[in-house]
Amino acid sequence: MELLIEHRQKRLILQKKYGVKKVYDEIDEVFDDENVDIIYLATSHNTHYQFMKKALEHGKHLFVEKSITLNSRELDEMIALAKEKKFNSCRSYDHLAYAYL
Repeated sequence: MELLIEHRQKRLILQKKYGVKKVYDEIDEVFDDENVDIIYLATSHNTHYQFMKKALEHGKHLFVEKSITLNSRELDEMIALAKEKKFNSCRSYDHLAYAYL
């Protein structure tokens, strides 16, 4: 289980409490980690597009919390990138219509 939390002290407390094996100081470390297969995005909606793009470009599977993107243009771009990278599905917690590409 990996965890990214901005506040170091809280991160260390949660790491010990829940037995988290690895924590990251920067989100880009998650994308670069070859041991990470899937990323669960539960960040602010306005960050989903940039984080989804980085994740897909690094070959990571995604589960994205609602709303998946801010608009349909962003979603169309992410679907195209997922297809280009040979991912066959894209998930959003509240939009099952987006479940299959």
